[in-house]
Amino acid sequence: MNKQALTLMMAGLFAAQTAMAACNSNDADYVTSSQGWVLQKSTGLIWQPCLHGMSLENGSCTGTPTAANWIGALQAAQSNTDFQSSEWRIPNVKEVASLLEFSCNTRINEAAFAGQPVNSTVWSNTLGAPVPGGTYTNAVMTVRFYDFVQPLTNSFNNSSYSYAPFITGQPPTTGLNFRLVRNATPADILGLQ
Repeated sequence: MNKQALTLMMAGLFAAQTAMAACNSNDADYVTSSQGWVLQKSTGLIWQPCLHGMSLENGSCTGTPTAANWIGALQAAQSNTDFQSSEWRIPNVKEVASLLEFSCNTRINEAAFAGQPVNSTVWSNTLGAPVPGGTYTNAVMTVRFYDFVQPLTNSFNNSSYSYAPFITGQPPTTGLNFRLVRNATPADILGLQ
């Protein structure tokens, strides 16, 4: 076997191994609590690690996300009590887009959001402009987590079906554990668990 063929074969094996490795390019921005919810330090938002309909088991999302129309997704967020919080909501389009990681095939940090489905489109709570020449006027912005070139955001008919991420601005609690901290940091907030 000549050197050039061997070099190409080794490069291909290395590329395949790299592509299969978990993508954690921005780990410093995410802190996962012992309960499982994820703090995004750059925004101060608390995210559920799994899409609506999935469950968290051993640090990874399992099951199949529930596809819902926009109204159904909003209602699911309002009635959600995961992590003993009732403050969950559907994020706006900028909040969802803040999760995009272009160095990852799944377009999301795989350490903080392990087990998320590949090539998923998720709802935001942002109303969109009607699609020119489209058949609907009830447009809502979505964000696409695709591993190939696609528009990152898109207007969807609010009766279409997509997946729902949930966020809150406050850390969920599992009891009345309080600690007063002056000039609190995200790490201080996570210490309240």
